[in-house]
This record gives sequence, C-alpha cells and structure tokens, in this order.
Amino acid sequence: MYNLDEILSLLQKRIDGSISEEELTILENYASANPYFHQLLEKIGEDGVLWDDLVEKLELEKSDNDSWEERLKIQTIRKIRDHEINIPPVKLKRMSWLRIASLLLITLSISTLFILYQQSRNSSNIEIVSEIPTPSSKAILRLDNGKVIELNSAKSGLLIDNGLSYVDGTSVGNDSELSNIEMLSLEVPKGGNYHLVLGDGTKVWLNSGSVLKYPLKFKNNERLVELSGEGYFEVSTRYHQDHADQEQVRTPFLIHTKRQIIEVLGTAFNVEAYADDKVEKTSLVHGKVRVREAHRPAGKLNLNPGEQSIISNSAIEKTQFNTDDVLGWKDNKFIFNNTDLSQALNVLSRWYDFDVRYEGEIPQSQFYAEINRSNKLTTVLKTLEKGGVKFRMEKQDNRFRLVVKK
Repeated sequence: MYNLDEILSLLQKRIDGSISEEELTILENYASANPYFHQLLEKIGEDGVLWDDLVEKLELEKSDNDSWEERLKIQTIRKIRDHEINIPPVKLKRMSWLRIASLLLITLSISTLFILYQQSRNSSNIEIVSEIPTPSSKAILRLDNGKVIELNSAKSGLLIDNGLSYVDGTSVGNDSELSNIEMLSLEVPKGGNYHLVLGDGTKVWLNSGSVLKYPLKFKNNERLVELSGEGYFEVSTRYHQDHADQEQVRTPFLIHTKRQIIEVLGTAFNVEAYADDKVEKTSLVHGKVRVREAHRPAGKLNLNPGEQSIISNSAIEKTQFNTDDVLGWKDNKFIFNNTDLSQALNVLSRWYDFDVRYEGEIPQSQFYAEINRSNKLTTVLKTLEKGGVKFRMEKQDNRFRLVVKK
C-alpha cells in the first residue's frame, strides 16, 4: 500500500518535470488502482494552476475535513467566476459549462484524496490488541460543594444513618468534608457495581456506568432520587403525618430518570435508564409502582409483579419479563436470552468500557448465554463467535475498540 504523502510528493515532481521513470511507474500504478486519482492526474496535467488546490493538502493536519472541503469549494466557485469573465461572449455558455464540469471533477477528486489521506493517518496509530482489560476505576462520591471522595473498592457499600459510612461502620471522608452537605451523587464506573443503603432504609444496587443522585436526608413527606444508568431498588415503607386530616399516610418514593418518573409505595424493582439507550425499562419484582412519562403527563400506567414498562420518545407500553434475565447483573452475570448482537455489545461495552464499530451491516444474530462478568472479554467473545460473528480488538489514542468484522 502506497503512503499518500509519498504519492503527493511524486505528483508534484510529475508537474515540475523532475520525476524519474521508477517514480512515474509508482504514480501510474497508484492511479490505475484509484479511478478518481487517475482523473485527477490527467486534469492537473492539463491545467497546472489546479495544483494550488492540491498543495493545500500540506495544511490538512491543521484543519478538519469539513473546513478544508469548504475552502476548496469556495476556491472552485471563485475560479469558475474568474474564468467566465475572461471568456468571449460567443463561447461563454459552452466553455463555462465545460470548465464547471472540469473543476467540479477536480473538487470531487481532491476531496476523495483528502478522505483517503485522513483514513491513512487515522489508521496509522491503531494497535491490534489481544485483550481489552476490565477497567479498574473506583466508584466516587460527588458532594454538592464540589468535593469528590474516591470510595474504597474493598468495601461492600455505603450506609446513610445519621451520617455517612461504609456498611461495615468505617467512616467515609471526614466530618469537615460532609458538613452542610445536602445532596450527593454516587458514580459507578464501567466495570464495577455498588451497593447503597439510603437514610430511610431503602437498599439500592447500582450497575456499571450508573449515577444515583440522592439527599443525605429525605424530606418528611417525600423521598426523591435521580438515576442515570441501571439500579435495583428495595424500597422501605415509611409513613408521615398528613397535615390536612392528621392521619398517618405512606410516604411516596420517587425516582426521576431522563424519560420517566416512578412512584413507589414500598416494593422491589429494577430500573434500566442509560442515557444512550433508546428506551427505558422498569421491571417490577413485587409490590406496586406507578410509572409516568417525564415530558408527557398523560402517558402513565401501573405495574403489577412480573410486568415491565418500556418508555421510548414516542410511547409507553407494558409487557412481561423474565426476572433472571433482568437481574442477572445483580448476580454478576451477563444473561443473553434471544439477545441481538448490538444489544449484547452495548451490555459488554458498559462493563469492559470499549467502543464498537461494524465493518459492514450489523449481523442479524441472536444469542443465548449465561456468563460470569469476572471473565476476560476474550472468553465472552468466544461464546458470541459460536453464532458466526468475528471480532477484532484495537486500541487507538488510549481508547479500546471492538470491531465486528465482515
């Protein structure tokens, strides 16, 4: 494969007449394999002034694709206008269209050459790797005063009970860090999960790549948290005195996500609400919840045990679900049950933290597997490859990427 920097250098030599026979052969071989470049080669030979456009390639690494092509278009239009001014009136119509066609061909050819160049440069720092490791980042606690506490990965979870501590009773941070704090955000990195006991006794398990925002102390008549990602909740039953009739009433527990508001009276359920997913799902294990769309008050429904709500940008619907499939992550497992490839890779990317690229169309494959999340990614992929899908692992600019091969 020829280096495009070398090809452009040879092209310049061809124009100024300093190219050797051997170099000319290389240039012609490249042109024969690239039709657009072949046309470009011919046109530049006919009109040397167009070399000015190609010389701008030397600035490519200082500019992006869009801005470079925009400059090229502006120059092309300017040359068309300048040429029309110098053409005798009788030949204007015929010659200007020939000129326009020629210049547009050059624009297309140089743009194509630019794209090939960029692809060549971008691929030059891609490293093929044999494994994508599970991230080792720790969960963090972000306080509303801007401070960040890195949580001890050896501890099993957090407990809010007249303060903040790990579930084994050891302290988190110091008293000065937590003074005057009202809201906290627990952020779980990819490749991890975390357990939390809120101030009302509600237990929460957070999956990989999730964020839960909650108060250090709930209001008397309302319990409100915000979730991005996936969490399993066992909500405790609490009561407060209604000021109107002086009776004890249940204190609602509300979960706000991007697309929905979940109202709970005392129950166990799973919420899947990742920001990059097209839908959000709430799956009720036992008890009762009411789900309503955040931006469309009329869209709401009640769930009974075994039912799951699915909310998209345009609709809300209800269906049945398999508890083992939905809660597999809580038992540290990947559960694929008639799962399509893109969905399976989304799940894996949230755990192993990699990007996904498809070399062709997304294969229409369904997968059935139960895999422990402690496995290496290569072990998981071997299971998926039994379905006829092939993968390649890459690293570029400190980011891992999984490529689904044709």
